[in-house]
Amino acid sequence: MSKKIMFTYFIIIISIFVIGCGVKDKSDEVTLNTSDAIGTSQVEVTGAPQTEETITSSAEVTVAPSAEATITPTTEAKQADPIELRAMQEAELWTGGKMFEDVSESDTKYFLDKVSTLTIPDARKGERAANIQDQDWNKGLVFLSSIPEKNIYLYGFNDEKLYGFGLILDIGKEQHIYTYPIPYMTSHAIAPAISSSEDGNTILISCLTGTGTGLSVSQLYVIQVNNDKAEAFYVDVDHLIKLLQNKLSMTYDAKNNIVTINSEGNQIATDSLIGAEGIPKGFYCGNFIDYRLNNESVRVNSQPVYIDKERAGIDNYLENISLEADIKFEYDSDGKIIGFDIGEITAVNKTQQ
Repeated sequence: MSKKIMFTYFIIIISIFVIGCGVKDKSDEVTLNTSDAIGTSQVEVTGAPQTEETITSSAEVTVAPSAEATITPTTEAKQADPIELRAMQEAELWTGGKMFEDVSESDTKYFLDKVSTLTIPDARKGERAANIQDQDWNKGLVFLSSIPEKNIYLYGFNDEKLYGFGLILDIGKEQHIYTYPIPYMTSHAIAPAISSSEDGNTILISCLTGTGTGLSVSQLYVIQVNNDKAEAFYVDVDHLIKLLQNKLSMTYDAKNNIVTINSEGNQIATDSLIGAEGIPKGFYCGNFIDYRLNNESVRVNSQPVYIDKERAGIDNYLENISLEADIKFEYDSDGKIIGFDIGEITAVNKTQQ
């Protein structure tokens, strides 16, 4: 065979080899396009020439969504509208259904027996008793407060057995002693606040008697002086809370964390909540009660708590405001106090209290 023929055969063989390497089997080429919708994937198949037996269009295949793909409703979906908050009742919140325990007969008897043996100092003559700042103030008698220009002096009984129980009032140009078997102080040792009318015949005494985590409650006593009598009227705190809550209605906007407060149908304030997390179910006006005394007038101040009833101890509080109202006493024909009501409820800034 000539060299020319051999070269021709060689070129033919090389050409066949190159053509064979350029052929690609596209039957194995698959492109996957997964849609954004959870639960379905779009599978597009390309490759071999399409015949009646081949797939000619996209196919939808259902897949199980992964745990991470679970859609949780947003806050907006959960709380699209403000929720109405229910006024909680004392019986729902306190063991035994009451905030304060009743005064025991044994404590009353112990106080009256002990105080009858004490000599009460006459401050008009410069005599004095130990005060709370003294180290020996728990020896039976402690000085609490006074309005000396009106000859009003207030003492408390206190010893190692009976703490912060029993008020002793000394009034008049000459000493006149009156005793009241009532609590007046907690272990925080905060003395009562007092005020009086111009003539000294009406004396207001505010005593901090309930303290603890999320709790600060004072009790108010009104002493009416008439000749040789000085009778005490107790402003029942349970009734006071009911009067407040009967006037109030509130809603909570969880999306914006805003409470809207209405009194007798009229909006008086909006404020944000602080404290524990969670969406409150109701409100209660009895955990923070204080009194603003001015001569013979008095205003009650309440800071409502917002309670998640389903999670005990989960309370929230208004961030910037508290609520106040005048206390209006009711009298009989002889001028004796027989009851009380409250006036218009207003919102006050905490920084102004």
